[in-house]
Amino acid sequence: MQYENSQGIFTYQFHTDSTIAITGYEGNHRYIIIPDEIDQVPVTMVENKAFLSRKNIEKLVLPSHTKRIGDWAFAHMTELTTLEIPASEILLGKQAFMDCPKLEEIKLHNPASDSYEDRFIPHYTASVIQVLNDPLLFTPQTIGTPEWYHSFDTAVLRLLKRPDDDGFEPVFYGWFEVEDISVTQLPAYVKKRRFEKASLSMKRLLSPVCLSDEAKSEYEDYICKHMLTGIWDYILSDKIINNTAYLKLLLNIGCITEDILDSCIQDLASHNAGESVALLLQYKEAHFSKKDFFTNLNL
Repeated sequence: MQYENSQGIFTYQFHTDSTIAITGYEGNHRYIIIPDEIDQVPVTMVENKAFLSRKNIEKLVLPSHTKRIGDWAFAHMTELTTLEIPASEILLGKQAFMDCPKLEEIKLHNPASDSYEDRFIPHYTASVIQVLNDPLLFTPQTIGTPEWYHSFDTAVLRLLKRPDDDGFEPVFYGWFEVEDISVTQLPAYVKKRRFEKASLSMKRLLSPVCLSDEAKSEYEDYICKHMLTGIWDYILSDKIINNTAYLKLLLNIGCITEDILDSCIQDLASHNAGESVALLLQYKEAHFSKKDFFTNLNL
């Protein structure tokens, strides 16, 4: 059966429990809201492969009655950046978000938890699927609670301890040079993994909702130890370089030491990050200028 509105054509089927499952979609809109009801019957499921390879969709809103997301329901939606879901129990099928490389936010409708003041919750929810690959943490009804944060931090800290190349699987596309694996694919995988680790660890410290002292210490320790093996490259990335909050975090926990300060300033200057350069110059003046003055006297 079909239901058509201004966004396109949704195909659906009735279930024996008097609910509706969306089975497919045809249309060219970038922002899609799946209807809550069709002919006053609630839509509770997105069937297997319903939106498979719908590459035009960038933002998708699920019905408020959603109870289940089927296998590969949103697989290969390569332009999908944001998903909105109800803050209720949802059964997640296998590989539901396989190959959705741009999915960075999964937002909740009317979350029940009072601790949802954390602006990074949508990012964390997406990372449960995209980075941690932990469906057990995909519990919209509990996301943002102290218990959920504890489980989330446990999973992230476990990820931080794994080697950056852990889980790497070469991609084979017909004929290629064997060196492509070590020269292109593996370095790209490691860089992506380091960025994921940097993003999660720094966001948890920037917005430490329900963050235990022990977890805080572990995040800080990871960031300082990996300052030159992932963290600084993340700071220089396009999305972060002009956000001085991340740079201030590094300064506050002592990761930018005197011996690397000048090179950090040069890196930021080469990326035309004027505000960040100014911040480090002020830091240098405040913390190291007196030492330099007395050193010059000794000369």
